[in-house]
Amino acid sequence: MYYFRNLLTKDQSQIGLVFRLGLMGLRTQLIAAIELTPEDPGVKEAQELLNILDALLEELPPLEPQKTNVLEPSNMKLQSLAQELQSDPDLVPYLGTISFSSNNDSQLWGDIQRLFLRLPENLAKFWQQRSLKQAISLGASENKRSLIKLDYIESSLIYPGLKGEIAARGLYLVKKSDDEGTLAHLEKIVNICRKFTESDPCLYHALKSVDRFGIKSLSQPLEKSKYIKALQESWQRVQITANEDNSVLSLQARLDLDEAIHSLIYFPPVDRYSWWGKLQQEARSTLLTAVETTRQQGHKVDIRPLWGNYADIYQWSQDDLLVEGRRTKGEVCACLRVYCQINNDKLPGRVLYYSA
Repeated sequence: MYYFRNLLTKDQSQIGLVFRLGLMGLRTQLIAAIELTPEDPGVKEAQELLNILDALLEELPPLEPQKTNVLEPSNMKLQSLAQELQSDPDLVPYLGTISFSSNNDSQLWGDIQRLFLRLPENLAKFWQQRSLKQAISLGASENKRSLIKLDYIESSLIYPGLKGEIAARGLYLVKKSDDEGTLAHLEKIVNICRKFTESDPCLYHALKSVDRFGIKSLSQPLEKSKYIKALQESWQRVQITANEDNSVLSLQARLDLDEAIHSLIYFPPVDRYSWWGKLQQEARSTLLTAVETTRQQGHKVDIRPLWGNYADIYQWSQDDLLVEGRRTKGEVCACLRVYCQINNDKLPGRVLYYSA
């Protein structure tokens, strides 16, 4: 796979362009073959190959004539910080190949800070402090007023804004009301997911109800629109079923919303103990309330998140997606949907896992 990426990203290589076009054609043929022969014994392997092709192709910049590197202009003060991040091998397992589409320091600051939300807590804290010190050395200072504010269950500064030589907005989660309870918590998480979907071009989705076979970049307007619609519809079903007496329907709606939230992913998938990973875990923890309510109404419920080695959990999952990664081979890197059995009804989970 290294040679594939190396050739595909080789500057001004006509051979690389021909190879890329060939892979795009192969992808189209695989999609058509799966649709025409869904019962073929090779469908699973074809789907896995399709996932690899999608991930490989979506890492590449759009095909545009004489595309230039947006980090080249010398008037971008944060250029050196961006290049330092791109050249740090310790970040590769968590962030993959880092690229930026920003054309000014204000945008670049936001792009850089959102990267840190995908890192393990200690590594994220190191880079957050380092980036702020570098911005200050360039003539900027922390701006506690220029902030994007999003409602949450508690107030916290996610990353600061800047003023002075570099003007940029930060991100602040603010507790504006005393709303409590699972649904209020979930609504705030849904709104945060939607805000990130609208503003972060590095996000992908792997939501089965939108696209069964692949991981799609939300930098594509159509995919972004489809995902946001599915997320909102899932949230609306949760609200509707919460007001009904049927706890089974309510739990099923909650499982669908949980899947929609966890199917909003980065590539590579984030560390479970990053800020983003913890936010998703908070959403999943609210499932326990719905499970307990269903049990109290006399139903038998078994629920399990699927983590660990793929060979140990695949019997509880379905339509899983294989991804390339530099971490533990065969490891589940994202549990998109938990396994759940309600009475005699078995609802398979769904995961992303690294190739063995």
